[in-house]
Amino acid sequence: MAAPIIIYSKHPLALQVIAQALASDEALCAEAVALGTLEKPCLDCPGQVLVLDSCSQQQWLEIALEWQQGGGHVIVLVAHNSSHRIEQVRSLYLGVRGIVSLSPGLDAELPKAVRAVLEGGLWVNREILDEYVRRTNSSVQRMADVKLRFTNREEQVAHFIVRGYSNKQIASALQISERTVKYHVSHILQKSCAATRKELLQSIDLLDFSAPIAGYKAPAAFQPNGSAGFPGIIPATSMREARS
Repeated sequence: MAAPIIIYSKHPLALQVIAQALASDEALCAEAVALGTLEKPCLDCPGQVLVLDSCSQQQWLEIALEWQQGGGHVIVLVAHNSSHRIEQVRSLYLGVRGIVSLSPGLDAELPKAVRAVLEGGLWVNREILDEYVRRTNSSVQRMADVKLRFTNREEQVAHFIVRGYSNKQIASALQISERTVKYHVSHILQKSCAATRKELLQSIDLLDFSAPIAGYKAPAAFQPNGSAGFPGIIPATSMREARS
């Protein structure tokens, strides 16, 4: 049976600190595994929670996105007093369920965050949540105006773009050619007055990442099946072993 909680960090000392913090809750300790520093997280079943150390992994947003695309949930660990507020807000748009600081209070906060996410809730500090709300409120009308100019297919493609999909992935998901995807992307950029995808994300930072994509149902190939994540996982270290 797959463990409900996976801990991932590329730094061995950070991995130990995170494991010990989660092990302070005995019930959660029995349900978690800590991956080795050379391993990469692989989603085994929907609903698994990934505790992801963003300080040790530059591509943490991509890892979080892939995990969530398979039906998992992500809690991101950030540096204490982190200045990367924009990335943290961006992670909320991408569907991250929790943001926890690697602070002296980690032992007390992390178990609470994991329990909140396992129960279907969110765990985000007030400062980041306020920033998220501020950006959301200021972007509502702009987003509505842009979406009114999109065709149904363009809106589908736009949703995938802001989720981080490549043209090839969009083509596979919508079962259309890459050439057709490029055609739609070109029109989306023109209607959004954006020259690149990066500019598109900056000008339309409110697309509802959690909402279903209109007219699209994910095929079996996009569902978690044990091979949709990263290959080459070796047996994980149990939390009880890590604690000892």
